[in-house]
Amino acid sequence: MARVAKNKAEDLEAAQTAQGTAQDAPEAAGGTDTTTEAEGPQNGQQAAKDTPQAVEAEKLVYVGPQLPRGRLKTNRIFEGTREQILASPEMAEVLKRYPLVKNMLVPVSKLAEAKQKIAAGGNALHKFYADIASLAATEGLEG
Repeated sequence: MARVAKNKAEDLEAAQTAQGTAQDAPEAAGGTDTTTEAEGPQNGQQAAKDTPQAVEAEKLVYVGPQLPRGRLKTNRIFEGTREQILASPEMAEVLKRYPLVKNMLVPVSKLAEAKQKIAAGGNALHKFYADIASLAATEGLEG
């Protein structure tokens, strides 16, 4: 028991020494530590990852049915952030008539998985596909 208590005390002392060294490191390097105790170093790094500048452009594929009048074809590839793609004038017009289209844009890396889900049924992608196809068919008959 005495040995365990001694080891715990040594571990605690080593941790405190390491913490003190880490806090002194910015001054030793000629800089200052601007993080607060509540913020901590890891929270600051995480915040940098979540900033809007950190959002990267990606390639998204439309996996829904082809829309009438050539508005949007199946397997159309878009490049940019999801927000940029949805805000484009072309997509804004499509989304007015077919708001579910935004749910049918998937990353290229998940294209095969999305196509399997659409074919299998019993999931949200299949339902969105069927709803868009139904709406497109009624528009095709009207005009």
